[in-house]
Amino acid sequence: MLKYLRMFPTFVPKALKLMPTVNRHFKHLEKYPVQTRYKIYRDFVNSLMKHTFHVVVKVFNIENAPKQGMYVPNHIAAIDPVMLISVFENHFFFVGKKEAQKYPLVGKVMHNINSIFLDRKSLRDGVKMINQASLFLKENTNSNLVIFPEGSRTKDRVNFTIDDFHSGCFKIALNTHIDIVPVCMFGTQNILNQKVHKKNYCVIIKILKPIKYEQYKNLTTEQIGTIAREIIVSNMDDVKKEYEKWDNFYNSTNYIKQR
Repeated sequence: MLKYLRMFPTFVPKALKLMPTVNRHFKHLEKYPVQTRYKIYRDFVNSLMKHTFHVVVKVFNIENAPKQGMYVPNHIAAIDPVMLISVFENHFFFVGKKEAQKYPLVGKVMHNINSIFLDRKSLRDGVKMINQASLFLKENTNSNLVIFPEGSRTKDRVNFTIDDFHSGCFKIALNTHIDIVPVCMFGTQNILNQKVHKKNYCVIIKILKPIKYEQYKNLTTEQIGTIAREIIVSNMDDVKKEYEKWDNFYNSTNYIKQR
């Protein structure tokens, strides 16, 4: 609770200032280009990262990011999507659980960047999501999709092992022929954790080498999911080592004084 109370004075004024814009977009999406909407929310997110959450994001291999891709990160914390918005300038949209629609502010912002809400218990809803995301990507070649193939946050709250991937989402890549981009993330578990208190919260994001259509076109979705997961798993130890190094640096006395 103490951590939330500290965030309150900077978060609430920013959120209240943004709400009229969010509501205006929500009612009239057709009047505002998606990239314009996305930039507004990205600026808001970056301001929160700096002044409210005190997050420092360290990105590795950004050169691996293609013009358009389907990004498949591991999933540790609820704030993971926010991290990706803070990093990428080009439009990103998400597939999220339908319950997220009801979250104050977050639900409307996700809707306003063309995210898709999914009833994870409904097979029909899953097919609808695949078709909807595929069509949007074909019509908007500068947009990128983020989907967390684990389906939910990892159940391992100690080592943060990566759960098995739900393979159905890779049908979107097969439909659109876009690159599949595995992503390693670590550090987000601490940002909202009431038991962890730091001056700065380091987050490591590593963009791994994309899987090209020519590499996966003849594979099943299960095989694609297995390959993507193995790529992330094989890089996670290095990402955790980078996290330890940079977390120590960003919380060192010298860095804090300079900031």
